[in-house]
Amino acid sequence: LERCLRALEPGDEIVWDDPCDTLMVTDPPHRSFECKWVDADCNPCTGIEGKETLIQWVGTTAPPPPNSNTDPTLDPLLNPTLSAYVSPAGDREVILQWDNSSELRVDPISGEDLFEGYRVWRVDNWQRPEGSIGPAPEEWMLIAEFRKNPKDGLGFQSPSHISEATIREIESTGQTEDVPPKDIYPIGRYQYVDRDGIINGKVLFYAVTAFGVTTRINPTTGEVETVELGGLPAATETEAVIAQWVAQEGAIDCEKIAVVPNPYRGRASWDLIPSEQDPTGTKIAFRDLPNELATLRIYTLAGDLVQTLEHDGRGGNGTCFWNLITRNGQNVVSGIYLYSVESANEICRGRFVIIR
Repeated sequence: LERCLRALEPGDEIVWDDPCDTLMVTDPPHRSFECKWVDADCNPCTGIEGKETLIQWVGTTAPPPPNSNTDPTLDPLLNPTLSAYVSPAGDREVILQWDNSSELRVDPISGEDLFEGYRVWRVDNWQRPEGSIGPAPEEWMLIAEFRKNPKDGLGFQSPSHISEATIREIESTGQTEDVPPKDIYPIGRYQYVDRDGIINGKVLFYAVTAFGVTTRINPTTGEVETVELGGLPAATETEAVIAQWVAQEGAIDCEKIAVVPNPYRGRASWDLIPSEQDPTGTKIAFRDLPNELATLRIYTLAGDLVQTLEHDGRGGNGTCFWNLITRNGQNVVSGIYLYSVESANEICRGRFVIIR
């Protein structure tokens, strides 16, 4: 019951009935040399020699993007292959890591290894336009490129050689079945640290794409020309990266703990347009918190409890954000507020101002 797909002559009618949705199943041709076989019985365990074939409808394409540490679903505590993983959010820096999965795929049409390198992209000053789920294509800017063969031929000049992003201490987790086999590396095989204009607390987006190089005959000149095939960056709001202040180690210095910005004025530079998930779009940050469990309490000058926040700084995160919503679900009003940070070893106190 498997289905043969064939390239038709120009002008031929294309007839396709989906056997997974309809009973209109036609008999497949039996000349396998003409065919790309696909699943026609909705059973993924059957096919030519028990295998299925993935059809690449658009022909030769760029290598797929690698897996990176900006994926919010990754959990290094549950996944042993993420032993080299680090959180991308640093203190006035973003640490990007990715694996080598882009290098393990060959072009499905030609069977060639087209991989040439990686490109790193960033989005600044995203405001969450109404209806947006992430940055628009025109908002991405290229901030780094790593190639196996830099264009200027000088090796470690511009753009960078891929070895400049390679972390050689990372061990492979296995090999592919190719001949010869290729080493499989986890996230952490490559790393790029961005410190250019990074402001703690601001929303940033990053994407790592792969690109390849192939040749084709120019239909006009008849000459062979080199063509680059590159993937496009993309991200959703859940993949946002926010650089944060690190936690205090050892004895707690209460003078270091602070509120940013202070005073908070309506529509601070890092605020976003409100959404259903974030109805205010606003926040302040408590910075340089201790490297331990802590409870933050916010009070009015009259001593009324406004909100309680729990913070776990044991992983090194010294930042706790508050969305300016009270424990009763209301927006806080303008005024002077008091706070306390209580941990096992210290209680620190301070004040901050909100101006609506």
